[in-house]
Amino acid sequence: MFEFAAPSWLSTAGIACDISGAVALARGLFFVPDEKLRRQAGSYFGSNPSAYRAFVEQRLDTRFGLAQLLAGFTFQAIAAVGISVPFAVAAVIAGLIPVAWLIYLHNFSYWVVRNTLRMTVRRDSLERIWREVHFPDIPDLLWGQVILNEGITFAKEPTQ
Repeated sequence: MFEFAAPSWLSTAGIACDISGAVALARGLFFVPDEKLRRQAGSYFGSNPSAYRAFVEQRLDTRFGLAQLLAGFTFQAIAAVGISVPFAVAAVIAGLIPVAWLIYLHNFSYWVVRNTLRMTVRRDSLERIWREVHFPDIPDLLWGQVILNEGITFAKEPTQ
């Protein structure tokens, strides 16, 4: 009654890419802690840099997730036309997924700070406010790297 065909390892690797891409897409909305949502929804004079930050994070997650979905669907389409690969090749493809996540997560905070500051910092922006209110979770070393590498300048603190 039922016949089982040999597994299509390329299709299996594609499905793994699709699942990973779906997780990346959901990450920006599903896994956000309440405190972060409060900051993002807050009201600030002029604009809300926390909202800009949230949009930057969601855009990064969306790009990463979409790239994985496209790769996964491509692998499945190739498998659907009858091209097969050995298990070892599919295992290498699937094994690249955690490597991609490690690279992505390693660079994520840097990209978020860089992209958000590029969009929001103006001549009158005080670094202390940006640092304490909108980026309290970013380590000092990373913050300094972004400021130095990207040439971002803030207004001078008023003297008392």
